[in-house]
Amino acid sequence: MGYELLRTVVWAVAATMLIVGPVTGQMNDDAEAGSEQAESAPADEQSGGQVIEGLVLNYYGGGITGARIRVEALNAKPGDPPIAEGESGKGGEIRIRLPKRVNENVRVRIQMDGYQEFVQEVDPTDPENPAFVDAALQGAGTISGVVRARSSGKPVANARVLGESGGRETAARTDAKGKYTLTGIVRGKARLKVVADGFATFRTILEIDEQDAEEDIDLSAELPVELLVVTSDGDPAEKVLIEGWIESTRSSVEAMSDANGRATLRGIGEEVDEIRLRLNGDRYVRMAGFDERLYLTASQPAAETMPATTRPALHRIIVNIAAKVRGRITDDKDEPLAGVRVSAGRKSRSDMPVTWTDLDGEYQLSGLPAGLIPLTFQHPDHAPDVREVSLNAGQTGTLDARLNAGEAIAGTVVGPDDEPIEQAWVVLEEWKGYQTIGMRAATDEEGGFLFKHAPEGELIFTIVKAGSSRPIRQTMVAGKTDYRIVLEEVATPAVAGGGPGPTGVKIPVGQTVPDFTLIGLDGTKYKLSELKGKYVFLDFWASWCPPCQKEIPNVKALYEAMKSESGFVLIGVSLDTENKDFKEAVSQKKMDWPQVWGPESGAEETFEMLDGLGIPYTCLIGPDGRMLAQHIFGPGTTEQVKKLVKN
Repeated sequence: MGYELLRTVVWAVAATMLIVGPVTGQMNDDAEAGSEQAESAPADEQSGGQVIEGLVLNYYGGGITGARIRVEALNAKPGDPPIAEGESGKGGEIRIRLPKRVNENVRVRIQMDGYQEFVQEVDPTDPENPAFVDAALQGAGTISGVVRARSSGKPVANARVLGESGGRETAARTDAKGKYTLTGIVRGKARLKVVADGFATFRTILEIDEQDAEEDIDLSAELPVELLVVTSDGDPAEKVLIEGWIESTRSSVEAMSDANGRATLRGIGEEVDEIRLRLNGDRYVRMAGFDERLYLTASQPAAETMPATTRPALHRIIVNIAAKVRGRITDDKDEPLAGVRVSAGRKSRSDMPVTWTDLDGEYQLSGLPAGLIPLTFQHPDHAPDVREVSLNAGQTGTLDARLNAGEAIAGTVVGPDDEPIEQAWVVLEEWKGYQTIGMRAATDEEGGFLFKHAPEGELIFTIVKAGSSRPIRQTMVAGKTDYRIVLEEVATPAVAGGGPGPTGVKIPVGQTVPDFTLIGLDGTKYKLSELKGKYVFLDFWASWCPPCQKEIPNVKALYEAMKSESGFVLIGVSLDTENKDFKEAVSQKKMDWPQVWGPESGAEETFEMLDGLGIPYTCLIGPDGRMLAQHIFGPGTTEQVKKLVKN
């Protein structure tokens, strides 16, 4: 969990942490006043005993403040006084000095309301390896109840009950009486899902405000949806993965078509009247979004028994046979180039088909539609290129490319006072009519920027300094390295809405942002018009986007700094197309702030309205609904946002 790095951070800030006395929990003034001198003295000359350090974290890796820390002897009995005690700091840090040196292991006990007690034995006797406590707390609450069939009231045995609470998933099976118990639940929102053969999948969101909660569940009979998947020629389409998204319940279903093109979507209740479908397979045109709509007939009879016996109507779905393209990418010496990013499409989108060349410089892209397809080739040490290839359905086309080093583009960004502007963003918007090349750079402390490998021809860039300038468009050409670009300061329009923004900027700074709605994973609706009076920071990202991953620590630092501010809302908006990729990234990166993902969540629509070009994209919207800043990146993110919020 990266605790060695966290331990280093804790040691670096240890001198500023609270040092706790032996039993009472009062500050040890002598130790605090002489901490600098004591830390540099030999252990046997220090006043007091050894120091125990550590971190108290929740499931996401966020620090837990105010957890009660108790250090006790291994043979301590209930009621015995502790050796020392205290509380975790603002970031979950632990630093407790023992009142005297000990020569044996001790037990550290950590307690926090709503969490299970944590106990760890540590060895404080080794001066080469100071005692460190790694405490990841789990919820202490439970959700229990009985699962019954709605039609008969009888208990449903062996139903699978799934819960998600505080970022942690837990599961249980109902017994013969339909009873279940989920453990490890933390206070706050908990998602509950129940799956049982013959029944519609049940989902709900609970607000857990007590240690234990009870939730009885009535399951309705399912109405299976029968599908026939065929090609545009009417032939059965085999091995098509059919994924369905049900907006009314914010849930998904899936099935695979058989040799006859038949498939059945299970667990769907009678209240569902529409499903959005995504169909994919090796032979078929790739669908990244849930673009196919399936309307269920209102005449389907409701099932009153378990399991459902009524066969619903057969729904016919058409898929298109796809084309493929393969090729080999070399450098100007005809040597193969590995790691070239190959993408298909005329404009950058989060769902565009992408692959990379292998060690032999070879690539293959499948699932492409028939027609004229632009392919973009990008490599960090070469100028990017775009080529087009004409493909027929079922065909495997060939397109090779040779990338050269290109020439440099460089310059300086300054303000009206001719002073250099640091951390201004220079972003390539368009080249030869294509919007697929992700060249971007931030200016250094001298206002300088550099692109080492630019293609020939005119390149149209947007230059902006978040929060302090209006974006401008600048045409540049490879080989010119003395550009001097002057950014004008932001002038907030006197009238809400302002005038038309600069070319290529959808919503300039100072203009009112149109209303939008984002739906979080827990079902919370973030409607901009209902957030008036608050600052709203949006971070658009995806798991497949390396620059987005690089920015996560900066967004995390902003969240930690502002999460206690009631007038500030930070929302992560993922443009991932796969739920598993999104959830894995959130878990691994410990993104402990509200997240939006999924079809009908408003993620794609809001991104297209605000920017629509490339990610990462961030923006800060003011309490009056006007755009305050865009493209806020880098280690100075927190400082920039605090300055804007303060003003």
